[in-house]
Amino acid sequence: MKYERIRDNWRKFPHPIRWLVTAILGISLLSLGIVFLVLPGPGIPLIIAGLAILATEFTWAEILLNKSKLHLNTVVEKAKPKIKILVALAIVLALSATTTFYLIKY
Repeated sequence: MKYERIRDNWRKFPHPIRWLVTAILGISLLSLGIVFLVLPGPGIPLIIAGLAILATEFTWAEILLNKSKLHLNTVVEKAKPKIKILVALAIVLALSATTTFYLIKY
């Protein structure tokens, strides 16, 4: 409900102002995301957020966002079986580290 009110108020702004604010904010987030791909930081979430903001006004950004969603879903589906293996490996590693610590201490 609150989101709809914000969206409706945002749509009341004249198109050039809305376009300019969207472009500046979206490109800023997109640029920061690209920088954070090299530096430590949340690069991919910032790129997706920038594309999501740009997609409200630009078709090219909407197309890129949809392609990103498609690739993300593919990666998640491929990673699901491996997550179970990684969780089991983490449990075994934690148990072995605890056992080793206990044996060394006593």
